[in-house]
Order: sequence, then structure tokens, then C-alpha cells
Amino acid sequence: MQRALKRSRGLVVLISLVWAGGVARAQWSDPNCYFPQIGVPGEIDTIYGAVYGQGLGGGLIKNLGPRPDGTPGNIIVGDLDRVNHDSISSTYYQAKTGPGFNLHNLSGKRMNLTDQQIGSKPVFAHLRTSKTLDLFNGHQIFWADDSGNYDSSRVTTLRLQFRGSDGMGGLGAITVLPTYVAKLTSDTVEDLVATGYVPIVSLAEDSVFVALFKGGTALAAKDTSYEDTSLFAYPFPLTDPDPAGHIYRVGFKGDFRGTGRDDWIVEDDSGSMCFYRNEPPFSLTNFVASITHDTIMAWWQQPAGFEVGPGVDKVSMRALPKAIGDSSMDLVLQTGRWGASDDSAIAIFRGGPQFGMNRITLDSAAFVIRHPKYLDPSMGGTHYWPVRKMDAGDMTGTGNHVLYVAAGGTAGYFFDHFYVMGKALDEKTDMYVAGGGGVADTLTADGDKYGDMLFSFPGYTSDSDLVNYGKRYAGTLRLYHGSMNIPVHLNPRWAGVRSAASIACGSLTLSPNPAGARTVADILWPDDGLVHLSIYDVMGRSMRTEEYRLQGGETQLSIPLSELPAGVYYVGLEGSSCSATARVVKIGDRTSGPANSFFQNIRSAIHGGVPALPQASPLPR
Repeated sequence: MQRALKRSRGLVVLISLVWAGGVARAQWSDPNCYFPQIGVPGEIDTIYGAVYGQGLGGGLIKNLGPRPDGTPGNIIVGDLDRVNHDSISSTYYQAKTGPGFNLHNLSGKRMNLTDQQIGSKPVFAHLRTSKTLDLFNGHQIFWADDSGNYDSSRVTTLRLQFRGSDGMGGLGAITVLPTYVAKLTSDTVEDLVATGYVPIVSLAEDSVFVALFKGGTALAAKDTSYEDTSLFAYPFPLTDPDPAGHIYRVGFKGDFRGTGRDDWIVEDDSGSMCFYRNEPPFSLTNFVASITHDTIMAWWQQPAGFEVGPGVDKVSMRALPKAIGDSSMDLVLQTGRWGASDDSAIAIFRGGPQFGMNRITLDSAAFVIRHPKYLDPSMGGTHYWPVRKMDAGDMTGTGNHVLYVAAGGTAGYFFDHFYVMGKALDEKTDMYVAGGGGVADTLTADGDKYGDMLFSFPGYTSDSDLVNYGKRYAGTLRLYHGSMNIPVHLNPRWAGVRSAASIACGSLTLSPNPAGARTVADILWPDDGLVHLSIYDVMGRSMRTEEYRLQGGETQLSIPLSELPAGVYYVGLEGSSCSATARVVKIGDRTSGPANSFFQNIRSAIHGGVPALPQASPLPR
């Protein structure tokens, strides 16, 4: 059966009179919540491993991003080889993304790296040039060639030159922090800052080092490279030193100030955090001072009984509505109370130019998503939320990113919640999958302009094999398609968003306009109900007509135009109480495809209301 994702220590609840306000009786999902089904093409495509123990997908899914010319690049996927998976464990391949991506016929170049060389948590960064993405496993860098391929012959081993050290990650250097990888001394390539403990003296003396390795072609030309500069960082507070080499602290980065350079947040095991502002010129002395003394969050300043879950996933993403020109990332934390593993919350803190100038506390979060049980008590007890979270990209085609949150259940069963961010951010789930979980990354898997996600379940065994005692742990890959079915209902909490009560009659605006492959409709509508959405040309000829379930208030909808030839069109909405029309200019050539595919992603689930919540059962195939 599928390998269960372990719940992190410190899954806790964030409950206060201000935030909770009592148990709400509202439905836990948006009224038009999208329930894609596993195994349905265009919703969630799946493939299953061919042989016993193949572990299809492996433990790493990594999208390497677009190529230098802007065309879709490759995604790293594990254990595609049904023949050699036993003799060569954990093999990885680079499969092509983009419109030609075919989950049922994945083809790609096998990576000439072992599982040990890749490491358990590889970091991909521009360490040689701004055009290549290199692989750093904690003490070695495997250099990508100009085509993005890795080879064990192109490697640089990092070592430390002071007494008592036998190299990064070796017995003589114990890691205190994950390596910080960012643009530090250059605006084009990234550098590495390693922090560790060298046991040449006692912890009461100078024994914690910080070492800078500058990226660039000079580093890539060396078989073995020593740090460019280093210093001892005493006093560096260490709690419960572990001679086995375990990491004492957690570090995570993000462009929280919108400068184009990743800042660095360091968290200790109590949940307190220090902040390093990545500003040139880089100085190791200033870096050490910031990560030891520049406190951005202190555990003792949190509301009584509440804290940030130490060590659990931290996410930097564009979560909150942003002003034009603001490219900052927001900080997404898991938080709550000790001992309540089924009762956590997600607190979102706004990034911006002033981020890090003042301390933040849990009750200063810009927005909090509570455990779904506060919208529906039936979700409590065995719904362990969140277990894992990540930025799922733009799955709606409207420019609003989506937050993915995995929840755990009994017997290793998982549930996937998706929340549309930006001005659509609220507490209700916008897309839901029962039987989800796993490791994933975003990608472009087709040409419909909606972001997609590829999930790996290397330990999965089908229901049939469980019953018939056939092959086990064959593994599976699941492709979650982005869709216009995911509701983007804007929240009146945010500035400029209209509520249904303030709208007398419907209106419709389209942007961009002129448009290429798609345009985004901003819809104001006074009530809930079905509307007819039509597109017709200047001669009045109908190009498409379809029903769509609309929620009262302000909604965004991505409308694909790729099936239409260049020209002028009108988009109309017709409801029981009002109507609206907007003009759009389509530019570019008509693309190939069936004429009736324009509304093929609007499924009957939208027309017929919200389906019943899937029951926990053995994982579907």
C-alpha cells in the first residue's frame, strides 16, 4: 500500500476568540468546489508500475524549468525503468514537459547519477551560469551541461581548509544549518554558505564555522574546491548538540521583500526565528550577526499556548493580493497548540519592502486558514491537516496561485486540499481529492494554459494486487490537471472586491484585451445560479454556448481563445436576473484542435452542484 507521509512533530492548533469565533456550521468547501476524479483523463491521469518493487516515480519529482530560449524544459522523475530497477536502485530520468507531455508514454534521458549522489534533499541552483541549473547534494555539485543533463564525471567536491575538518558533510564537520544557496556576491549566479560544527574544541569555544563558496565558472572548473572565505561564529547558540551530525536548526529562503534576491530565515527548535536581509555587499560577519541576533519571531511573544510548528514545511509564495509592481513573496507557516495533531492552522504573513523590519507574532498574520473542522465538525478527529503544503502554481489560468495542502487520515489514507490565493483567498477548499498525498512538483503538461501537478507514489500497490497477492510497491504517477472548473470566487474581505449585496446587476470585463490564447473574465453577479456563457463573432454567429454555475459576488474565469481565429468577438453572460457583454480582440493564428474543445473542461459536476464527499476507502487505482 502507499507509503504514508509521517506527520511532523508539533502539528498544533491555532485557536483564539478572535480567529475561531466559535465552531462554524458552514460547508468546508466552496459551493462550486471542484472534485476531479483519479483515473479520469483530463482530470487526474494515472499510470501504474509494471513490476514488483518498481517504485514508479521515486522519491523525487523536480521540474527544472524552461530552457534558456523559453521553451518547456524537463522534469526529473524516478524509476521509469521496469527492467533495471532491481539491479540499479532509484534510477532517475529527465522527461520533457510542455504540450507534448504524455504520462502514458514517458520518454527521457536517464540521469548518470546514483541515488546516493543525488542525495535525499538535492538543491538545484544556478551555480555555474544563469542558464544552467546545477545539482548540489550537500557536499558535491554536479554540473549541468548546456542541455541540462548531469553526469558523474562533471562534479566538484566542497571541502573546508581549516584544522579538524575532513570536508562538507564528513565526520569532521557536523551540519548546523542547511546550506544557504542564493545570489550573494553576484547578480547572475548563486553562492553557497555552509554552517557547521567542527569538533576540534568544546562547544564553549569557537567551534561553529560559516564558510562561503562563490559560484561561477571558476568553481565549476575544479575537482575539489575549498571555501573562498570562512570564520568561526562563536557564540552561536546550539541547543542539544548532536554528535551524530543532525541538523540543529532549519533554514528556508524566499524573496520576501521583492528585491530579486532570496532572504534567509533561520528557525531553532523552539520556533523562534532570525532573519537575514540579503543586501549587497555580502559579508559573512553581517550574515552571522543576523542569523543569531536579528529576531523576527520569538516563541515567548506568541499567544499563550500557541507556537509555530518547528521543522514543518514553510512556504514562500504569492499568497496575498499584491499591488502592481510588488513582486514580494509571502511567508506561509503552520501553527497552533501543542498536543492537538488534528487541529492546526496556516498563518500567512505579508511580504513587502518592510518585511523583517519588525517582529511578527501569530496574531499579526494577514490571514489564517483554520482547520476545516471549524467549517464542518465532521472533518475533525481523524483529519490531520495540514501534513504537507506547497505552492501549486497557477492551476486556474487567472494568475492567482494555488496553495496545496495534504491532510492525513487513518491507515495511511490522504486527502488533497487546494486553496486559490490572491483576492480569492478564503478558508474554503476550492479543489479536493480523496486518496491523494505524495511528493509533487508543478509543470506544464498540455497546451491549455492551466498549470498542472505531477505526483509520485513509489510505495503504492493497487487494490487488485492487494486482493490477489500479486506485485507490490509497483508505484504510481498521477497528473493533476489545472482546470477552469476550479472556482475563483473573490473574497470581499480584500480591497476592491465587490460582494453580492453591493451588485445591482451583472457586469463583465476581459483582460488581457487584445488577447492571445486566453483572456480572464472578471464577473460581477448579484446572485447564485446558472448562467449561459456565449461567444459570438461580429456577424452574430454563435461560436460557443455553455452553462456555467456562478456564485453571487465577484468571480474570475479563464477563457481559452486558442480555438478561435484572429478577429473580434463578444463574450456574453445571460442569467435569470440580468445579463452582461464584453468585447475581446483575438490576435494570433488559429491553433489546431477539435472545434468543440473550447468548453470541454466545463464538466457536469459544476452544473449539478457539489458531489458527495468521497468516503475513506482503499486507495483507488
